[in-house]
Amino acid sequence: MARHFFLLLRILLIASFVLDTSHATTPMCGCMGQASALMDFYHSSNPESWTHSDGWGSTNCNIPWYGVTCDGASITSIDLRTNNMSGTLPSSWGNMTSMVTLVLYSNPWLGGSLPSEWSSMSKLSLLYIFVTNISGTLPSTWSNMTSMVDLELYSNPMLSGTLPPEWSSMSKLTNLLVFGMSLSGTLPSSWSSMSRITYLWIFGTNVSGTLPSSWSRMTSMVDLRLYSNPMLGGSLPSEWSSMSKVSFGTNVSGTLPSSWGNLTSMVDLELFGNPMLGGVLPSSWSSMTSMVTLVLYDNPMLSGTLPSEWSSMSKLSTLYIFGTNVSGTLPASWSNMKSMVNLELHNNPWLGGSLPSEWSSMSKLSLLYIFVTNISGTLPSAWSNMASMVDLQLFSNPMLSGTLPIQWCSLPKIVRLLLYGTNLSGTLPPAWSSMSTIANLQLSSHLLAGTLPSDWSLLSKLSTLYIYGTNVSGTLPSAWSNMTSMEYLLLHLNPMLNGTLPPEWSRMSTLIGLYIYGTNVSGTLPPAWNSMTSMMDLQLNSNPMLSGILPPEWSSMTIVFRLYIFGTNISGPLPSSWSNMASVVYLLLHLNPMLSGTLPPEWSSMSKLSQLYIFATNISGTLPSAWSNMTSMVDLELHDNPMLNGSFPPEWSSMSNVAYLNIFGTNVSGTLPSTWSSMTSMVRLRLNSNPMLCGTLPPEWSSMSQLSMLYIFAANISGVLPSAWSNMTSMVYLQLHSNPMLSGTLPSEWSSMSQLNGLYIFGTNVSGTLPCSWNTMTSLQLLALSSNSIGGTLPPSWGNMTSLQQLQISGNRLVGSVPAS
Repeated sequence: MARHFFLLLRILLIASFVLDTSHATTPMCGCMGQASALMDFYHSSNPESWTHSDGWGSTNCNIPWYGVTCDGASITSIDLRTNNMSGTLPSSWGNMTSMVTLVLYSNPWLGGSLPSEWSSMSKLSLLYIFVTNISGTLPSTWSNMTSMVDLELYSNPMLSGTLPPEWSSMSKLTNLLVFGMSLSGTLPSSWSSMSRITYLWIFGTNVSGTLPSSWSRMTSMVDLRLYSNPMLGGSLPSEWSSMSKVSFGTNVSGTLPSSWGNLTSMVDLELFGNPMLGGVLPSSWSSMTSMVTLVLYDNPMLSGTLPSEWSSMSKLSTLYIFGTNVSGTLPASWSNMKSMVNLELHNNPWLGGSLPSEWSSMSKLSLLYIFVTNISGTLPSAWSNMASMVDLQLFSNPMLSGTLPIQWCSLPKIVRLLLYGTNLSGTLPPAWSSMSTIANLQLSSHLLAGTLPSDWSLLSKLSTLYIYGTNVSGTLPSAWSNMTSMEYLLLHLNPMLNGTLPPEWSRMSTLIGLYIYGTNVSGTLPPAWNSMTSMMDLQLNSNPMLSGILPPEWSSMTIVFRLYIFGTNISGPLPSSWSNMASVVYLLLHLNPMLSGTLPPEWSSMSKLSQLYIFATNISGTLPSAWSNMTSMVDLELHDNPMLNGSFPPEWSSMSNVAYLNIFGTNVSGTLPSTWSSMTSMVRLRLNSNPMLCGTLPPEWSSMSQLSMLYIFAANISGVLPSAWSNMTSMVYLQLHSNPMLSGTLPSEWSSMSQLNGLYIFGTNVSGTLPCSWNTMTSLQLLALSSNSIGGTLPPSWGNMTSLQQLQISGNRLVGSVPAS
C-alpha cells in the first residue's frame, strides 16, 4: 500500500513538473471554429462544479479559455487536470487534429469510455487520463497516434479489456503507464517493435500468460514494472541487455538468469512474491556494479547461498533477500558493500553461521534485519562501529547466544533494537544507559539474569521497553520514573522479579501499556498511579504476593480499556468510583479469594465493558439489576462466589450481546427469568450448583437459537421439560440433572436437537417413556437418564444412534430386553 502511494505521488510530482506551464492559456483568436466541441463537453460535464472555468463560453476571441492553448489557427493543448469535472469524453475532439498535449487527470467523476475517434489526433504526443472513472476498453484504433510519446492511463479501476497489439505502431512511444485497472489478456509480443519505449508499467491488473521473449528487443527499456499481476507467469528472459530498472511481483517461474550479470547498467531490480521462482542467487550478478536496489523477497523456492562475490556491488544501498530458502552463512566479504544502507535477510530459516564482525565497516548501514533464521554465535562487539545504525532487529534467532555487548553503548544513532526470542545470557549492561537515542528496546531470553539497571533511567527517549521471559531478579527501579517518554513497558513472566510497585512511576504520564504479571512482586497497588491518565492496557495478574486493596483513585484512568488484576492476594471491596472507567472493555478480577464487598451498581456506566470476570472471590450481596445497562457485555463470569445471593435480575434481558454467562457455585435464589429469552446471542449459559434456585424451566428460552451449552443442575428446579426447547437446534451439551423436583416426561420434540452431544437428565422425578423419535439424535455420544421414574421399554429405533458411546438408564422402571438393533 505504502509502496503504491509513494510511487503515485512521485508520478504526480513529475507530471506537475513536466507540465508546469500548460495552464498558461492563450487568446482563442483563430480557434473559435472549434469552440462548439469544447462547449458541448462543458455543458455535459456539470460546469457548475468545475474548479476553474475562466473564459469558457466567451465570444470574444481575445479572452483566453482556462486550460486551452490556441496557436492562432488550431487548438494544440488542453489541460483540465484536477478540475472536478464529470460527464464523458467527447468523441468530437477527434477533429482537433492539431492537438499535441491533452491532460485530464485527477477528475474522479469523469467517466464514459476512451473515444476511438481520437485516433485521428495524429500529432498528439502526450495524453494523461489517470485517476478518473473512465470505463470501457483501450481503443485499438489509437495505433494511428503515431506521434505519441507519453501515454499515461493508470489508476482507472473501471477500465478493462486487453492490451491492443496494434499499439506496436506507436513507434515514438517512450512512456506507457497502464497500471491499476481491470486489464486482462496477455502481453502483446508485437510491442517488441516499440524500439524507443523506456518506461513501461503494467501492474495491479489481471493480465495473464507469460513474459514475451521478443521483448528482449526493447533495447531502450530502462524501467519495466510488472508486479502485482497474479495471473502473469513464465520465466525471466535471459536475452535482456539494456535494462536499468525491472520489477516483477507475479507468478514468474524458472530461475534467476546468470546472463543478467551483463546488465551492467542495472540500477533497480525487484523480483518479489514469486512462489515458483527458484534456483540459486547467481554469483555472476556481481558484475552489476551499478546496482543500487536489489529486492528478492518472498520467493520461497530460491535456494543456495548468499554469494560472497556480490561484495563487488559497491553502489548497492538496499538489499532485501527474505522469505526464501537460502542457506549457508553470512559472507564476511559483504563488508566491502560500503554504500549499504538497508539490509534485510530475515525469515530465512536455513540461513546459519554467525554474525560477521567484519560488517562493522558498513559505516552507512542504518537498517539491518536478520530475524527468524538459524544464525548462531554471539553478538559482535565490533558492531559498535556501525555509526549510522538506527534499526537493528535480530529477534527470533534461538541459536544466538553470548552476552549483550557492553560496547554497543556507543551506537550513536540507534533507535530500535530487538533481541527477543534468543538464547542470550548474562546481565543487562548498565552502560547501555548512554544509548541516548534509543526508543524501542526488546529483550527476551530465559538465560538473561541480573537486575534491572537503575542507570537506564537516563534513556529519556525510550518509549518501548520489553524485558520478559527472563531470569532477571531484584526490584523495579524507582529511578525509572525519569523515563518520561515511556509508552509500553513489558516486564512480565520474570518469576524472580520481586520488590514492590514503585509509586514514583506515576511520573510516567505517557504510559499506555504496562505488563507486570507472572512475577514475585509484592506490596500494594500504588494509589499514586492514578496520574497515569494515558494508560490503556494494565496487566498485573498472576502475582500471588501482591496484596492491599484496589485503589479507588485509579478511577482517573478514564481511557483504560484492559485491566487485569487476577490471581493475586488483593483484598477489600470493588471500588464504586471505577465507574468512571468508561472506556474499559476487559476487566478481569477473578481468583482473588480475599476480594470482598458487593458488586457495585455504579459500574453500570461501563457501557463498553465486554468481558468481566469476578469469580472465585469472597464477593457477597446481590446481582445489580442496574448492570442491565452494560449492553456491550459478551462474557460475564461470576461463578464460585459462595457468598453471592439474591436473584437473577429480569432486567439483564437487555444484555442482548451476552454470549457467555456463568453464575454457578453461588447462593443465588429465586427463579429463572423468562425475560432472558431476549438474550439471543447466548452460546454458553451455566447456572448450575445454585441449590437455592427454584421455579421452572422457561419455555420462552427456546428463542436462544445459538445456545450450545446449558447447565442447570444441582438446583431446586421443578416443573416439566419444555417441549418448546426443541428450537434450540445449536445445543451440544445440556445438563439438567440432580434436580429432584423436575417432573413431566422426556419431550419427543427434542429430537430436532441434531447436534446434541451430551444430555444429562438423571436424579430427577421425570417419568413417562423413552421417546422413539430421539433416534434422530445421531450426534449424541453420552445419554445419562439414570435414577428417574421412566418406564416402558428401550425403543428399537435407538439403534440409529451410531455415535452413542454411553447410555446410562439404571434406576428407572424400564422393562423388557435390550433390542437387537
